[in-house]
Amino acid sequence: MENHEKQMTPEESLNLIGEVISNARNNLKTDSFFFLLWGWLIAIAALVESFILWNAGRMNEWGNVSLLSGLNWSGLVIIGWIIQFFYIKKQYVKRGYKTFFGKVISYLWIISGCIIILLVYITLVRHESPEPYILAAISIPTVITGVMIRFKPLITGGLLFILFAILAVHVQTDYLRSSVTAIALICGYLVPGYLLRMKK
Repeated sequence: MENHEKQMTPEESLNLIGEVISNARNNLKTDSFFFLLWGWLIAIAALVESFILWNAGRMNEWGNVSLLSGLNWSGLVIIGWIIQFFYIKKQYVKRGYKTFFGKVISYLWIISGCIIILLVYITLVRHESPEPYILAAISIPTVITGVMIRFKPLITGGLLFILFAILAVHVQTDYLRSSVTAIALICGYLVPGYLLRMKK
């Protein structure tokens, strides 16, 4: 039996790949919401953490620091999860489908999120600051997402996370390390997120 399936020319193949990338980028323009949501929440949490640590050092009162830090981070993360849940429910019901490209990126971020939770647990058990590890971990999905949609600001943001992670390791003062984390989120998530949202 003859195979009547049309063979694509190299030019048609490149056009198809370009169209897939363009569609993924357009979907991520909507999903730039996630970069902005987590960029703002983590930056705010890091700044609040910086203030808690600075104030504790100034007052020499360290008794409630762990409780306040835990409430700060867990509270904002829970708020983020709730907002994200309802946003996903609304967007994907409206969109009615999810591309293969979109699924790959979703799985990438889900796995990365699980790794970040594991890193936080390990560092807390070892009484270490989780911030450098978190910055290093989020660099991977950020860079890969930027490469997949060919969006240079996101690639740059992911690479900046690596530099900020190295910087955070060498910052000895706790409240300054938290400030470095906040700046990293502004550079790595918020700036690329707003640029992605504005891109036509």
